[in-house]
Amino acid sequence: MEISAKRPTCVPGLIVKHLKRGTTYTVIFTATLQTKDLAYDDAILVVYRGEDGKIWARPEREFFDGRFEILKNVDE
Repeated sequence: MEISAKRPTCVPGLIVKHLKRGTTYTVIFTATLQTKDLAYDDAILVVYRGEDGKIWARPEREFFDGRFEILKNVDE
């Protein structure tokens, strides 16, 4: 999947807030999904840590679809 120019770079250290829950998360890294399902093979996943230390992963397209607000980019 090609990343739109409008999307920020998803890099380790990016801090985001989940708009529905109000909790904050820190991006740890991105990963590539490997699966037999060709519809999802090679999908980019964002792996991130919650305030409670729990690790989460979601497809990059969902991560940047408006569910999260960027609080702090690593460039700031």
